[in-house]
Amino acid sequence: MNLLIYFLMGIKLTSYMRIHSSLGHLELLVVQCIKDCVPFMLFFFTWNYMFARFFAILGIDSETDEFSGLFVLGRYFMGVYENSLGNISTPNYTIWNPAEPENKNFFNRIILVIIWVIWFMNQWFIFMILLNFVIALIS
Repeated sequence: MNLLIYFLMGIKLTSYMRIHSSLGHLELLVVQCIKDCVPFMLFFFTWNYMFARFFAILGIDSETDEFSGLFVLGRYFMGVYENSLGNISTPNYTIWNPAEPENKNFFNRIILVIIWVIWFMNQWFIFMILLNFVIALIS
């Protein structure tokens, strides 16, 4: 409840900035930026969710200590979200480990190639394309 009160108080204080002309212009720019970023964030989180589902389907290991309190898809989503913001980590595919003798077949090699192609698509599309798009959108 206190969080909601402080959030509403911040919004009200921001609206009082309109009294001074230069602060009023800054307040209008912040509001316009938030309005412009909402559709982008929906698109951004949709793509993050899609890549998180890809990694979950392919069996990439999401057992990290950082997100241990989250449910399984939440851990995948947070991993993809970190990658999309530039904290790049490579996929961990322990169930497809090619060093084990029972995993040295053609199907496992194909899966490993698919994992790396999807990981590269995630880096290229979300990190490079979408974040450059949001920079152009804001400026």
